[in-house]
Amino acid sequence: MKTFYVQFQVVPTVENRQYNLVEGAFAHCWVVDSNSINAYLKASFFASKYDWNIEQVITLPVEVTREQFLERDLGMEQFAKAQGEGISIVYVAWAKDKKTSTGLFPLEPSHNFDLADFVKIKKQYSQSGRCLHYESGQILN
Repeated sequence: MKTFYVQFQVVPTVENRQYNLVEGAFAHCWVVDSNSINAYLKASFFASKYDWNIEQVITLPVEVTREQFLERDLGMEQFAKAQGEGISIVYVAWAKDKKTSTGLFPLEPSHNFDLADFVKIKKQYSQSGRCLHYESGQILN
């Protein structure tokens, strides 16, 4: 299995518990899988599960190694977490008021996540002819 890194720009859904505080965020994802397409789908699934809408793909899935994170404490920690759990996501958010600052806090799903709707949307993407390969030059929205 390989480890892939994916980055999204996301916005909270109204169900997101941070909706009133957070305007947007970058979702940094480490995913262990056999290929980049599956890694992308898993990362987008978990971002949606935790009540975030993907606005833009910043970094399409790229294979990464432990050595790339040796000097980065947070990156190394998340890489290691992905090795054990299969996925790790860190959100770096900015406040709506542009002033509020806070440290790390845990995210919890709202439990309103509709798996059937998520699968339907992903199926539409796969049938629309969009390429998910990270070197294709196309960016998904």
